[in-house]
Amino acid sequence: ITRNTLTSLEKTCLLFNMSGNEEVYYITVISRVNSNECINNDKLPFTILIKKSTLDVYTNQGGKSDEFRKLD
Repeated sequence: ITRNTLTSLEKTCLLFNMSGNEEVYYITVISRVNSNECINNDKLPFTILIKKSTLDVYTNQGGKSDEFRKLD
C-alpha cells in the first residue's frame, strides 16, 4: 500500500478485512477507521487481490470497483 501510494493515510487509519476463501485469490478490502484524525480525499474502500498461484497483486484503487490493475 505504501510502496504503490494507494492511500496517504497512516497504517493506523486503515482497516483490513481479509478473506482467503476464494479459489483463485486472497482478497483484502481496505477501508478507513472512523475518526477525525483519519480524514482525507483518498478513494476508500478499495480491494487488493493476491493471486494464490503466482502471488501477483492487483488493486481497484483509483478505478471502478471491478477494474483491477497489477501492482509492482
